[in-house]
Amino acid sequence: MEFPRLVYKAQAGGVMAHELAQDEAQHAALIEQGWSADVPQALAARVTLTRQEPAQPEQPQAQAQAAEETKPPTREEIVQQLEAMNVVFDRRLGTPRLLGVLNDAMKQSPPAAEKAAGK
Repeated sequence: MEFPRLVYKAQAGGVMAHELAQDEAQHAALIEQGWSADVPQALAARVTLTRQEPAQPEQPQAQAQAAEETKPPTREEIVQQLEAMNVVFDRRLGTPRLLGVLNDAMKQSPPAAEKAAGK
């Protein structure tokens, strides 16, 4: 290879940057920094970089679990709990009112541990 020698880097907007390497050591250092030995390599490197999808931060498992736990119960879950507690309710009630009926029923009934102990 003859020196001085140009190295290339494709930039945004189709602009091609170039740098002059005075010797083989400087040429190797520039190649390590992402510069290319010729224009087709620089264009290929640019295409490869733009096709990579940005890394999405993963939601920690604890946050996902907390989000799942804070979701309000579905209408089906509320109805199942009311039926399991043998609470009489009107099925025409809206979900918020059914939730209120469930909360009232839970306040009035003793906890399961007390029932098992016979208190």
